[in-house]
Amino acid sequence: MPSIFIIPTSHGWNFVRSSAQNGSWSVRKLQTLEEAVPLLSADDEFVLGLPVSSVMAQRFRLPSVDPAEFPDMIRLQIEKS
Repeated sequence: MPSIFIIPTSHGWNFVRSSAQNGSWSVRKLQTLEEAVPLLSADDEFVLGLPVSSVMAQRFRLPSVDPAEFPDMIRLQIEKS
């Protein structure tokens, strides 16, 4: 089971790592995903959380490519579902 989770927040990312074997977690705030790279080693297994809007956008065919309309188009598609 992975002991590292990289989770989106409203202002960046949380890098969450299991601390030792005592059940506690250390949480580090990151501005960008690039900041997570030096915190990982080649042997680490981790879970990368994605913002739900990015995941949902991959599932829909949207009528416009205007980035300003993107949030409203996604909301409408979710409401239709």
